[in-house]
Amino acid sequence: ELGVQGVGREELRGRMVLIRHSLNQARTVLHDLLDIPVKHEERSQLDVNSVIEDNLRLLGHHLIGRIKVRRELEQLPSITAGRSVIDQVVFNLLRNGVTSTPNGGRLLIKTYAGTECILIEVADSGEGIAESLVAETISPAVDHTGEGLPNYTVAHRLVNENGGSLSIDSKLGYGTLVRVRWPLDRSSEVQHPLLVLDEQETEG
Repeated sequence: ELGVQGVGREELRGRMVLIRHSLNQARTVLHDLLDIPVKHEERSQLDVNSVIEDNLRLLGHHLIGRIKVRRELEQLPSITAGRSVIDQVVFNLLRNGVTSTPNGGRLLIKTYAGTECILIEVADSGEGIAESLVAETISPAVDHTGEGLPNYTVAHRLVNENGGSLSIDSKLGYGTLVRVRWPLDRSSEVQHPLLVLDEQETEG
């Protein structure tokens, strides 16, 4: 079914959600630059694997026929977070990974549980980042568009605000691995089903 100017309704919905993501991330960066307090939404129990799948569907039109995505999503306990917060973190990781991966390249997405946290890893087969520039990828003061660098500013800030950490391991010619550690709330965690998907060319 077609929506506006021949664009399918599902694709149109996906574009609108992408716009919303971009606006939310721009607002987060602006608040960071101007030191404006951010009103936090109600936190709830969330399944990170489901959030990843939702965001991959939104990015589907950037993936089809271009790169191969491998998911290694293990059974996870739930995390406590605002839905829009974890959405922004996951979207920021995936969008940068997709953008950094060349045609014919590979993107690996992994999740697994640690003792006190869950871990999300996104590894791309792009050209990598010079060690001297890695710190700039999380700096809100850097014009990432002008520098041609990935921008992990939003994810870094939101993860830190929630007691987690974000690390970037990259080397020119060897791609980039971004790892997020998100703390667990052991008092109210819920186990979610095991989900492991083999490598496939994503169809959106």
